[in-house]
Amino acid sequence: MLKTIWVNYRYHPYFSLGYGLVEDALHYHFKKLYCLNRYLLDRIVEGFGINTKIVTASIDVPTDLMNNARNIYQCKQLGGTVYFSGAGGGRSYNDEQAYNNNGIKLVYSDYRPVKYPQYHNKTFIENLSVLDYICNVGYKIPEGWA
Repeated sequence: MLKTIWVNYRYHPYFSLGYGLVEDALHYHFKKLYCLNRYLLDRIVEGFGINTKIVTASIDVPTDLMNNARNIYQCKQLGGTVYFSGAGGGRSYNDEQAYNNNGIKLVYSDYRPVKYPQYHNKTFIENLSVLDYICNVGYKIPEGWA
C-alpha cells in the first residue's frame, strides 16, 4: 500500500503529509479495521484543525433499535436536534414524520465535490479520497468552508 501511494503521489506538493499519515497508521498493526479508520479519522480531523467530539454511535450510544428508530434514539441521546441524511436513498428511506414527532429536523445534504488543484490532472477528477486532497493541498480548509 505504501509503495502504491509513493509511486502515485511522490511528486505532489504535500506528499509527505499524506504519506506520513498512512505510514504512521500502518506501524500500529491494528487488529480491527475500525481501529485503523478511527486512528486515521482522528489524525485527519486534527490536521485540519477541526475541534469537535467524534462519536461512534455503535459504541458510544448502543441500541438494538433499527433504521429510523435507531437514528432518532441516538440523536436524542446525544442531544441532537438535526439529522443530516444523504439525498440519494435517504428520501425514500427516512420516515420524516417520525423525526418531526421527536423534535428532530431532517436535513438532506446536497453534496458537491470541492474542486482543488490536482498535480497530474488537467481536468478535475472528483470523489477521490481525502488522501488525494491532502497530498495536493495539505490540510488547508477549502475557501468558504470555515
